[in-house]
Amino acid sequence: MPVVYRVAAVNVKGETFSTASDPVNFPSAAQSAQSASSAKAVTPLDAPTWAGTGLTFSNAGGVNSATFSWNTVKGAVSYQVRWKQGTTNANGVYGAWTVVNGLNFTASGITTNNWVTFQIVAVAANGSQSAIATTTPQQFALPAVPGAVTSWTPTTSSLGTAWAAVAGATGYVVKIADTASGAAGLAAAPTFATAVANYSFAGLNPNTQYSVQIASVKNGIQSAFNVASNRWTYANAVTAAPTVAQASGNSVTLSWTPSVGGATNYRVDRSTTANFATVTSTTVAGNLSSLSTGVATGINLGSTTYYFRVVALNGQTLTAVAASASPTATAAFAPAQPTNPVALNGVAGGAVTGGLTWTASVGGATSYQIRWALDAAMTNPTTITSASGTQNALAVATGTTVYMQVQAVGPNGVSGFTPAAPVAVLAR
Repeated sequence: MPVVYRVAAVNVKGETFSTASDPVNFPSAAQSAQSASSAKAVTPLDAPTWAGTGLTFSNAGGVNSATFSWNTVKGAVSYQVRWKQGTTNANGVYGAWTVVNGLNFTASGITTNNWVTFQIVAVAANGSQSAIATTTPQQFALPAVPGAVTSWTPTTSSLGTAWAAVAGATGYVVKIADTASGAAGLAAAPTFATAVANYSFAGLNPNTQYSVQIASVKNGIQSAFNVASNRWTYANAVTAAPTVAQASGNSVTLSWTPSVGGATNYRVDRSTTANFATVTSTTVAGNLSSLSTGVATGINLGSTTYYFRVVALNGQTLTAVAASASPTATAAFAPAQPTNPVALNGVAGGAVTGGLTWTASVGGATSYQIRWALDAAMTNPTTITSASGTQNALAVATGTTVYMQVQAVGPNGVSGFTPAAPVAVLAR
């Protein structure tokens, strides 16, 4: 006869299931034997497994999360996952079970420095479940903030950086912005990832100051960025030798083509040796492309060969290339023009019938040339050579007024003439 039964079952998660109260007809012994011979055994599901800790942390966008990933369980059609977080690896309360059809689950809203634990079961098509598998608790801890950049390798268009490695870090995130853009520019700058404690930024502008920040990454969690470090790229070098011209007096003028992209300053070097073993330098502002004062201080015009070069400097007074690689101009100069010409008017019965005296040139003059004419325009002048500072005994008639000039003569040329000075020639 039929008998009514109701069966209740409890799964590994403590949930209770029961059958409907339907009548059951017991089979005969023969039917039971036949059924037993044709029944197939049901293989229980294995508990899920995973690689390593199974967890990947992230705090991208300021949201703390943990992703739990596991391996496929044969025969499973879905999985159920729950998780908890606590201030230690032993406390915390599990949340509700969530059905997952894939092989990973992400939990968000994790508090920094809390411990996270996941539990999972595999579910078969007939509703049977595996045993519960539990991950080892893992702490969501921020890695240490890196220190400042300790080594720089600048060029005109790049900045190589290096810093002390952070213990346990699996990588770093770096960013760069020119300091002119301020804190906002650096905050909005794109980031770049590197697995090692160094990175080279390319595509930068010459003679520009940049700010660099670094954060460390460990187990997918990024630290805060460190305090920014600043550095300049090099200014482009001056690519041509300067033009050198002799100016008035004991000085020279230099001019050059500015470096591409500009320079903060230029340094003008002068030496008497081609290798600049001994050098005299003058610094000028980067908006200039010529120098007419200062460079010739103490120069020995007329007898010495000089070498000149112009070096572009960035904001840290650093050069793009070794100064020895800068193009060099070689120059030798005529002696400076004599100064203070004074006419010597003839005196009756005296030793001078008419002449000129002057202050000798500063270096380089081996002799002087004096010329005289009968008018201030120096028409058809007569030239006389003298090594002294006075020329007299002019071959002109007594009582004649003549005009005299003097110039210095050196191995590299002659100076200009002094202004014409009138001289009244008297008889001895």
